[in-house]
Amino acid sequence: MEQFIKKIKLENLLSFSAPSCEIPLGNLNVLIGPNGSGKSNIIEAISLLQASPKELTEPIRRGGGIRDWLWKGASEIPVAEIEIVVNPLVAGTQNFRYKLAFTSIGQRFELADECLENEYPVQGQLEPNSVRYSFCQH
Repeated sequence: MEQFIKKIKLENLLSFSAPSCEIPLGNLNVLIGPNGSGKSNIIEAISLLQASPKELTEPIRRGGGIRDWLWKGASEIPVAEIEIVVNPLVAGTQNFRYKLAFTSIGQRFELADECLENEYPVQGQLEPNSVRYSFCQH
């Protein structure tokens, strides 16, 4: 079976600033780099994705709170984004792209965007088919 996560991209998350590059992943991945280069941040991002269907804020609380998850080099409070490309559920269809974006309002976690879409537009379309999370306060 092919790997599930094919690519990951982190922006304004922990030690990853914006813009960052997509990191291709294979069946076996070895993270090598000096201290502080973001190796464990990739693992933390994956743990956040694992928690997203049920308890998205739990890893954030364990990790020190929302401000500790946001990149600290920005002049304003940034929006952190995790983007992954995963294998399709049905053989013969294209990969999916999942995006999760969040920020801090005060000391509170705020989900800014969540989107699941085809990796590329279907032939004849300008945009990939997508399902987008929308949050409205009244």
